[in-house]
Amino acid sequence: MARALTLDKARTKAVMAYHGVPTLPFQVMVTGEEPLDPAMGFLALVKPLREGSSIGIDAGPSCGTMAALQDRVCWVRATLNEPALVERYITGREFTVGVVGNGARLEVLPILERVFVGEGPAFEPVPEHADWIGSECPARLDEATAARLADLSRRAFQALGCADYARLDWMLDGETGEVVLLEESSLPRLKPGYSNPLVMAQAAGWGYEGLFWRIVAEAAARHSLAPASEVNLSPGEERRRA
Repeated sequence: MARALTLDKARTKAVMAYHGVPTLPFQVMVTGEEPLDPAMGFLALVKPLREGSSIGIDAGPSCGTMAALQDRVCWVRATLNEPALVERYITGREFTVGVVGNGARLEVLPILERVFVGEGPAFEPVPEHADWIGSECPARLDEATAARLADLSRRAFQALGCADYARLDWMLDGETGEVVLLEESSLPRLKPGYSNPLVMAQAAGWGYEGLFWRIVAEAAARHSLAPASEVNLSPGEERRRA
């Protein structure tokens, strides 16, 4: 259920708003002829409504005029055969938060900050090895901001009905200082040397196997295939007893 919900960006935002999790102002456009909500303004960012993995995000989604916005909405419709999500464009620091567990065992991994370390395009589908995107984990954050990111990530995880593990992407608005949710992945991939959840697990002292076995243990406990007490073991201990 969580996977189906989070693949629809507008529905995800509606659920987040209901639960008090801040997101960017948005509206859904089908033809591009719809009037723009005054709360939006320009610049505006245009994304496919139901895609992941940065599909449809390239050099064109940042729009400074209504004509450019309409062209981009039409491109999304013609290319991907789906409506477009229009968001207010902001800049600021970007963070990724990994959440692992279920119920009382919910745990937030060390927060990761995406750091743009070289020259690269403003928008493109993120390649598997982008030499212009780096990361810092744990991120350098004051205690209050780190605590707010962790609390909001737990709240979003539970509100969306996620299970076992998920990844949430946030931005610290450079103008307002407010934290806003950008994206949520209820099933982020786990590729050694690339995936952010693995970088965060490494910072937590778990490593790849530790994170993998923790997810397996959480799923087993959720389906009553293993005692919940086994999930409370450290990831390394879970691996040794498996």
